[in-house]
Amino acid sequence: MVADINLASKSVLIYDASDTRSIISSFIGYNCAIPHYRELQTTGCDLEIIHHCEEIVANNLNEAGEERKYLYNNMLQHIRSIQYNYVYYDARHVSDVQIIVNKINQLYLMHFVDLTEKNRQKCYCGITNNLDRRMEEHRNRDFNIYGNEVHAIVCMNSNIAICAERLLSADYSTNKVSVIGRNDIDTSSAGNGAEQDTCIVYLLMPKSLIME
Repeated sequence: MVADINLASKSVLIYDASDTRSIISSFIGYNCAIPHYRELQTTGCDLEIIHHCEEIVANNLNEAGEERKYLYNNMLQHIRSIQYNYVYYDARHVSDVQIIVNKINQLYLMHFVDLTEKNRQKCYCGITNNLDRRMEEHRNRDFNIYGNEVHAIVCMNSNIAICAERLLSADYSTNKVSVIGRNDIDTSSAGNGAEQDTCIVYLLMPKSLIME
């Protein structure tokens, strides 16, 4: 998402998808260093500016009509995500599902194996098209997240993400109702988050399952 947040007028302009793509392309073309613009850091005065933006978006959310609430809420979750430990890995060039599965297994061994006493079922794997929104749903409906630490792999497409989740469901907790054969690629049994643009596979540790 791309928005223009005016600190003086306290207004928020959220751009539509076509404008968003062109704006992001412009920043990438300039190596994210367009003249007169700079990237905000998450400390000091910059952090105060971010908190100010958060407050403005929250106020606009409260006053928005039903058609705009979804957009403002998404923007608010994106801003608030800076307080969490979300780590993204770019796998958009990977067409082999097993490589995604192997990466999740590697992340488990690096970050969660001791916490779970080597029990992978104590970790949760899922897929989504919006990590910030999905993590907020987990916090509100399911569980708190240990250390607010989430490892997310951005896959090539939804088919890769769905197939990876299916394979991972044999070892990790997921939202799937049942586990289908490891070589089955029927996408009808995918867990929560299986929208057309779902391409993020994530791994986290529910705080309630940490060993005492």
